[in-house]
Amino acid sequence: MYNTSQVLAPSLLGRANVTSLLTDSVFLFPPPDSTPASAQTSPHDPSTTLAFSSISIEIHPTCLLIDDGHNRAPISFSRLRDACSCPQCKHPSTRQKTLTPGTSHHLSQLPPSVLQPSSQLIKLEWRDGHVSSFSPSDLSALLQPPGREAQSVYLTSTLRRRTWDRENLVNESDHLRISSADLLPAGIVNEEVLLKMLEQVQIWGLVILTGVPTDKTDNKECELRRVAEMIGEIRNTFYGETWDVKNVADARNVAYTNFNLGLHMDLLYFSSPPRFQLLHCLRSRVQGGESYFVDSFRALSHPSLSTHYHTLTQDLTYEYDNDGHYLQCSHPILPSSPTSALTDLRAAVNWSPPFQARPSALTPPLISSKIPFGSSASSLSHLSSSKTDTSSEQQDRQTKEGQEKVDGGLMAMIQKEEDFYSALSTWEQVLSLPELKYSFLLSEGDLVLFDNRRVLHARTAFRDYTPEERRSKGVEVKEGETSRWLKGCYIDGDVVWDKLVTLNKKLRDRT
Repeated sequence: MYNTSQVLAPSLLGRANVTSLLTDSVFLFPPPDSTPASAQTSPHDPSTTLAFSSISIEIHPTCLLIDDGHNRAPISFSRLRDACSCPQCKHPSTRQKTLTPGTSHHLSQLPPSVLQPSSQLIKLEWRDGHVSSFSPSDLSALLQPPGREAQSVYLTSTLRRRTWDRENLVNESDHLRISSADLLPAGIVNEEVLLKMLEQVQIWGLVILTGVPTDKTDNKECELRRVAEMIGEIRNTFYGETWDVKNVADARNVAYTNFNLGLHMDLLYFSSPPRFQLLHCLRSRVQGGESYFVDSFRALSHPSLSTHYHTLTQDLTYEYDNDGHYLQCSHPILPSSPTSALTDLRAAVNWSPPFQARPSALTPPLISSKIPFGSSASSLSHLSSSKTDTSSEQQDRQTKEGQEKVDGGLMAMIQKEEDFYSALSTWEQVLSLPELKYSFLLSEGDLVLFDNRRVLHARTAFRDYTPEERRSKGVEVKEGETSRWLKGCYIDGDVVWDKLVTLNKKLRDRT
């Protein structure tokens, strides 16, 4: 319900509008010829206050002042007209806007009337006769800063990201491992289980689907594609829509070797790296090759990073130059703050040492390259005064001062680089902490879905079993068949978040 105070304020509304309030509307600005002299007030003075159960609204000559208990801010009439979502302003079929912001501004130059509000809606009648309706939640949403309204859909209290170490990931995440038999009973997608899988990867950044069949390995018919397309469109890259990770000779990527592959994220040499990655284990018949994952968002708040954090928000450049392709892009290593990693939907860490480009200078050169570091006084005599009557002592002093400036500038550059590499070293040490690692050996049929901009992944070195080990373990590797084989693909964040929201709404409406 609502109540009004100052509704009959004659100093702003004028007598004529007291009557109109009791019928159907309140005019914020009475016609000029009917406005008494006493109506000349500050544009910041409220003319009417409406109190709903969740928000209060002060009606001013140029705006509505909204207070929802959390935020208090004005909303201009231009923005209110631009926010109208009635069928005339937002097409009911396409759900796209029919007015431009400039048109909305033009149509709102004369203040609107406030029609008699109900317990659910406040209605504004504009001077062209158009009526816009807003619920308290609509107005509260308009208080959010850019992007926050959309993010609130994904980062609700039930979907808010939780950072993890090995212990709390295993003990506190509800759906770390999900059986493919539950996801696909009788070959039909169980949407409730699919939603749990997406919620798990949104909150924790990692989910493992177990028991996914491994018999179909073709790129067009593989189970990896089937699972990915339950969510949405697969991201295509020069690797293809799906790709294979096998140990091959003369590999073009370190992942295609049996070497140790340290913590990294994929495709940071793209301007828009894929947000999510899927890896399906088709073969695992080797000694070693354990996979491990680290939540980089958890590492952000480690105390040892506090003095280095700002340094680590600098860009680092990544590069791929192989197999007929060249890509390069720079990204900030860490997001603006540890808090932003939890509140900003698109916050990301960018860390992939195997693909780091040639390190560039952190600062532009300060002096000519012809002046050597630690030069003798005689070699820097051109920095001193050229006057012939300058004493030798003065020349020496000026030369020394010039050298100190040169050396000081160079030392500052060196110190900046040393600080940067010290910060990188600390970051690596934090990521390598045993308590942050979640390690396991991928079994054949395991399919991992993880946030590639948050969760770092790695793999230990491996080797083929000897014939004796194969016999003792009962492992069979056919002639010409690879002993370790993962099939992977990428999905963009918008695809996952789209499915998460729409599927949640669909199941909620069903109940």
